[in-house]
Amino acid sequence: MSKTVLVLDDDSDIVDLLKDLLETMDEIKSVVTSVSFSDALNKLNNQSFDHIISDYNLSGQENGIDFIKEVRSIDKMNNHKTRIFLISASLDKQILSQALYLNVKDIIVKPFTLDKLRSVFTKENVKAL
Repeated sequence: MSKTVLVLDDDSDIVDLLKDLLETMDEIKSVVTSVSFSDALNKLNNQSFDHIISDYNLSGQENGIDFIKEVRSIDKMNNHKTRIFLISASLDKQILSQALYLNVKDIIVKPFTLDKLRSVFTKENVKAL
């Protein structure tokens, strides 16, 4: 079954890289990208996604955890079926704890490879790559 993915990262180069990598995967039907919290939220309110990949460090006052909280609030009506993945160059216990609480499916540590990105779509538990 083909999946739709929303990618949020304030670095347009990372967004383009993720889009290119995801589009090579047979499981992915479409990739929608955003470089801002507000734009991603707008897209989320207008379309449903099977997967969401969000960077933790976003420019502005919001971060990836704030975005995931918004996603989960919207996703309540869908029984939290959206699989969320968090990307970060650095992690601490607080971020990991919040990610677990929000049912983040996987944490992708930068830098990552296509093989690591592929693997997160088949794993069931949160695991730093």
